[in-house]
Amino acid sequence: MDTLTVKTIAALIYPPVWNYALIALGLLLLWRRQKFGMTCALLGFVPLVVLSIFNIVSPFASDLSKHTVTTDAALKASGAQAIVIMGGGRYPAAPEYGGRDTVNQETWVRVRYGARVHKITDLPILVTGGRVFGEALSEAQLMREALEQELHVPVRWVEGEAQNSADNAFKSFAMLQAQGITRIVLVTHAYHLARSVVMFERAGFSVVPAGTIHPTLGDGDYGALGWIPSTDALSLARRIMHEHLGMLWYALRY
Repeated sequence: MDTLTVKTIAALIYPPVWNYALIALGLLLLWRRQKFGMTCALLGFVPLVVLSIFNIVSPFASDLSKHTVTTDAALKASGAQAIVIMGGGRYPAAPEYGGRDTVNQETWVRVRYGARVHKITDLPILVTGGRVFGEALSEAQLMREALEQELHVPVRWVEGEAQNSADNAFKSFAMLQAQGITRIVLVTHAYHLARSVVMFERAGFSVVPAGTIHPTLGDGDYGALGWIPSTDALSLARRIMHEHLGMLWYALRY
C-alpha cells in the first residue's frame, strides 16, 4: 500500500471527517426517521466535542510520551556511535524562502534538538526522510540544509528514500550498519518515540531515545481554558490516534 493511499485512509478515519459525515447523515434523516437521525447526529457531535477538550485529551499525550527526558550526562555516557534525526514533514514553496521547500515546524524542532545533541556528544548525524509526494528534494536534504546552513552543524549521512517511520528505521540501519554503527541516539518528538524506538530496534539498532517537545504542564491541567473546545486539542487527539494506530499497524506488519 503506497503512502498516498495510507494518508488518504488515515484522513478518513480520524476526526473530524467521520464526525461530520455522521452529523450530516443524521440531519438528512431527521425528517423521515427522527430518532435514528438524532442518534447519528449525536454519535458524530459528542465525540467531536470530547476530543476537542484539552483536559480530556492531554493526559493521553503524556502517557504516550513515556520515555523520560534524556539528560546531557546520559547522552555523553550513552556509548552511542551516531545520531539519527527523523523527518516530520516539509513546508512547501515557502514564500519567505524564495518559493522553495524547507523544513516545517515539526521537522525544525527535531533538527534543532539534534543539533544540540551533536554539540553535547560530538557524534556524527544521519538525517532520514523521503519524497512522500515525489518532490524534487527529499526531507532529509532539507534537514541537512537547515542543520548546515542555519545551525552550522555538519551532517554525515542523508537517507532520502524513507516513506514512513518503518522505512526510516530499516533504511537508516542499512546505511549505518555498513559503517559498523548499531548504537544510536534517536531524535524525534517525545510522542513519536514509543513507535519509533520499537521500529529502530526491530531494524537492528540499540537505541538511546532522545525526545523533544515533552508535555510540560503536568497531567493535562490547563485550568478553565482546558475545558473550552479547541482545534488544537482536536489536532492533538488526531496525533495520539495516529501513533496508536501506527503501533498497531507495525505490530501486524513487521
